[in-house]
Amino acid sequence: MCTLLRTICLAVAATVAAAAQDGLPHYRIDVDAATKGALTLSELAESVEYVRLETADRCLLGNVYRFDVSENYVIALSREAGGCFLFSRRTGRFVAAIGRTGQGPGEYASTPDNCMIDEKNQRAVVVVRNGREDPVMMYYSLAGKYTGSEAFANPAFPLPVASRSLGDGRVLLMYFNLSEDLAFTYEIRAGGRVVRQAVGAPARGSFAPGFFIMPHFSSYSHAGRTFVKSGLLNDTVYAIDGASAVVPAYTLSYGRREVTVADLERRVHDREAGFAQLMPEYLFGTERFLIASFYLERKRIFRYLDRATGRTYRFDSPEGIPNDYDGGPDFVPQAQYGRRLVAFCNAFSFEEQRSAGKSRPARGPEAAVRAFRKMYDSLDAEDNPVVVIVTVREQGAASSRAALPCDD
Repeated sequence: MCTLLRTICLAVAATVAAAAQDGLPHYRIDVDAATKGALTLSELAESVEYVRLETADRCLLGNVYRFDVSENYVIALSREAGGCFLFSRRTGRFVAAIGRTGQGPGEYASTPDNCMIDEKNQRAVVVVRNGREDPVMMYYSLAGKYTGSEAFANPAFPLPVASRSLGDGRVLLMYFNLSEDLAFTYEIRAGGRVVRQAVGAPARGSFAPGFFIMPHFSSYSHAGRTFVKSGLLNDTVYAIDGASAVVPAYTLSYGRREVTVADLERRVHDREAGFAQLMPEYLFGTERFLIASFYLERKRIFRYLDRATGRTYRFDSPEGIPNDYDGGPDFVPQAQYGRRLVAFCNAFSFEEQRSAGKSRPARGPEAAVRAFRKMYDSLDAEDNPVVVIVTVREQGAASSRAALPCDD
């Protein structure tokens, strides 16, 4: 086993760091919930949009590792393609390559870790980690011209593992630190300077010397705020507002599957044991629901929680939110920007679902069903991925039917 480093997975607070916050709403997602709920895409979605990204030699993507979607653009990072590519969100047409791997001016020495769109300042932002050296944010015009870069260092250890555009020129950087005193950091940067830095407190429980576990980050935006959750050992979800304040919003636990320090140590020392333990993937929130995906016992599972009742339900599909809106593939959201849930769907997966007979009767508007079928009929399995954008109903509310259990 490789040498283990030491880090801690924990929460961040702008003022007071605490695992359980008095007075905050608390939600318990029951990972083992067996009751099938009625929430489907037709209940959740106001509209579903498919953006076919142009397929050409100059912009072949393969699998998309990271992405960002703004009002007018889509940017995608592909490790297979070795860089970032900008497309029109309206038409899917290729706009520009955003840098490339290399050693020259405007080139990144290693494959980037993330790419973001700063539409307010008409630029793209690429985050590159250079090993143990200070990471760099590289800036490009939306035509792909390199305009400069900014090196930055975390107070404890320069290794951001996640980043997110806050949509107005601000960038959120999420670090894990190899330091007992500065165990976790959120940093908000804008205009070449640090706007806000929030540093975490010691984790609950203690690790054996030399212990290492890579922390996990969830982030989504809703109702004008960005929500973030770090690690497996915290229960607090924080909200970032337009003034860059980082404040506790609610607490979240996973029932009997809640991860402990002992679990994480077993996960490192016995890789097989790790597969049986919970590993969060995505977390999203609307006014009414929390939607989450996890890995457990080598399987990806999906659950949603009704905030009003506190009950957790499973979807009537092992592959995401059942798509009875237009007959397309079941939907697995990968990002949330306000009322928009977004995913990249490989072109071949459309045909796989259809061939397996998994398409569902469509309950959405007839025009939406026709538009999907037209797109599907012209899609080739070798095409670039399709961006799926689901606009959630106003205030995130689905019909009352969606929260009710179904007959199995």
